[in-house]
Amino acid sequence: MSDLSQQIKASINLLELIKEYCEVKPIGTNVWAAHCPHPDHNDRTASFRIWYNKTTKNWSWACMGCHNGKKDLNSRYKNYGTDCFAFLQWMSDYKGSKHVLTFPEAIKVLASKLNLSIPAFSNKNIAIIKRLNRNSICYQSNLTTQIKQYLCYRGLDKQDLQQWKIGACDWHYGYRIMFPLFNRDKNVIGFSGRLWNWSKDSIQPKYYNSKCSEVFRKSSYFYGEHLITDEYSDVIITEGVFDVILSHKYKVQNVIATLGTSFTQEHVDKIKKYNKTPIFCLDADNAGQKATLKAISLLAQSGIYSKVCILPTGYDLADLANKEKCNLKEYIRLHTILYWQYILKDTTLYFESKLNELRMEILPSILKVKDSVQTVQEQIMFNNFLIERFGINKVI
Repeated sequence: MSDLSQQIKASINLLELIKEYCEVKPIGTNVWAAHCPHPDHNDRTASFRIWYNKTTKNWSWACMGCHNGKKDLNSRYKNYGTDCFAFLQWMSDYKGSKHVLTFPEAIKVLASKLNLSIPAFSNKNIAIIKRLNRNSICYQSNLTTQIKQYLCYRGLDKQDLQQWKIGACDWHYGYRIMFPLFNRDKNVIGFSGRLWNWSKDSIQPKYYNSKCSEVFRKSSYFYGEHLITDEYSDVIITEGVFDVILSHKYKVQNVIATLGTSFTQEHVDKIKKYNKTPIFCLDADNAGQKATLKAISLLAQSGIYSKVCILPTGYDLADLANKEKCNLKEYIRLHTILYWQYILKDTTLYFESKLNELRMEILPSILKVKDSVQTVQEQIMFNNFLIERFGINKVI
């Protein structure tokens, strides 16, 4: 249903939808105001806003009075998001409401408005998703004190555990921390399990992901994709679950992870659908640099030119989030470079490494003629020659 939701968002006019609930007036370029239409808000100051971003071609909304929508994603109020589906869900969630629309139900309402057919979802797939969602609820009750202490050590608090529905269970040869994998419709479609007491001496793998099924494809999946919002024009791609969770914790949105899977053409196709500029923020080690180069090259073949955030040596994004905290967004902004800059940087480093290898190869030949240098004047000339031609100035 995720493809259908993207089609609806591209087709629906949020302004016209909201006009069905309240009177709307323009107050600037691509900005409109209204009295909040929510039944629980007696708005006297026209605190509701609608925006249209011409660059991204996305709509968003917010109420400045009851703190729902775009401007307060971390308010104490339940927040559905900023798009057309979020608006319908929010409008149905009021005191005394007999039924609050789910995300799939909001999709069906808007699909009907646009006369779009809803693809059939097999009973088998529905049963799989229901079972996985039940398992997720069960796993949350299995978190031991030790695991909670470990997660706290990694920077997570009780609110994070609840938001990401983190649990635990004995799974695939060990007791693992279970991270539910959500699809764009916010249903659980699988799990990523981390061996909670893993060490370098462990025989079992640190992470074990659900096998591919009718509802889950590892080769195209991004952890955190259910929280991608149209409010931002970029999407930050990283490696692991902690990178994503801690980035969101410190107000960096649109962060997703490949869960250690190699970046594939299926990932590229999904990035195309997002219509956002990818920013790669992989681990600052040799493996991470190679993975970054491979991924941005694959995207470039499809005409998508990525950006790259340069992390400090030895850090991953989760480490950086715990260090920078609320400054994380600014760090990413200041240390992100363009595609061509990263390619040239990588090429220059390769050239310099080869040049250093060549210098070491010719050093024995240089040492052979060193003994023929007699006078101080000759020593100066010899040293100047080495500096100019080879950058070597410590032979004599």
